[in-house]
Amino acid sequence: MRCGILSAMRKTLLIPIAAVLALLPSASAAGGTAESAFALPEPTGMIVAGGVSRDPYVGAISMDASTGEIFVSDHADRPGYPASTTKLMTLLLVLEDIESGKSKTNEYAEASQFAAAQIPSSVGLRPGQKMTVDDLLMALMVKSANDAAVVLAEHAEGSVAAFVARMNRRAAQLGMTRTRFESPNGLSPDKVNKRGFDISTAHDLAILACEIVKHPQTFRYTSRATASVTDGSGNPLVLQSHNRFLTNRRLKIPGVDGLKTGYTDKGGSSIVLTAKRGERRVIAVVLGSSSRETRETEAHRLISDAADAVSLWQSKNRKRAKK
Repeated sequence: MRCGILSAMRKTLLIPIAAVLALLPSASAAGGTAESAFALPEPTGMIVAGGVSRDPYVGAISMDASTGEIFVSDHADRPGYPASTTKLMTLLLVLEDIESGKSKTNEYAEASQFAAAQIPSSVGLRPGQKMTVDDLLMALMVKSANDAAVVLAEHAEGSVAAFVARMNRRAAQLGMTRTRFESPNGLSPDKVNKRGFDISTAHDLAILACEIVKHPQTFRYTSRATASVTDGSGNPLVLQSHNRFLTNRRLKIPGVDGLKTGYTDKGGSSIVLTAKRGERRVIAVVLGSSSRETRETEAHRLISDAADAVSLWQSKNRKRAKK
């Protein structure tokens, strides 16, 4: 089964762990209705003024990355603005280029004037400065550097437009039917980035996460609380992760090793999380929360319950195997 390509995606499924264990591997059988592709959230619930974020979120989902089985789905097909979680597709495409031999981690990529004009978060690249692909990927995931995303996009395809077209082709291949990428970094449109908003759903971001965790190199970049790189001036630069599940003792959960946070004033706070327990990996996505604190509370619940569920499932299977 392709991860997350399921018909049951609309209504809330708040499944206790015991129920998940009873349902596996068929935890996805809930009814629902489709929403129009790329439509912004319908005017119900609490919409935060000035944007499309909601309290507690636009949509959320948790699933088993190996099987695609869904534990919780709450408005997971409702579109929102993914912000910097968009960078996961940028990471995926660059990793695929590296694995195919099209690109190398130790080769240098040069910053254009457009890349240097991206607003923070950034690594402060100036036009003509260069960093290695490896350091740019580290900056992309740890620092969430918007300039690094553009440099990687231009290096891979010659232009941002060509790279974004490739992002959308890859999204279509994966079955991300309610996603439209406009950028490699998820920034809102502004005087520099004259285009539309990136649009996705919790469901589609979970599909993307299921694909990207298949690439072992992903975790070199997503699992770090801090990282050291060489910046465009040739100086050492220490990066600090925005993912507080990696940096905050209160939020730490065993097995969490990525993936990406995101925030814009229009789109609110989003996160794509993954955790591994034994041989099983789970994914949790919260899209468009009204605040970082709400995002973290909801994501903590989703990833904890999903990880505990697969841990108990594995424990029961081991006990059965011994009988």
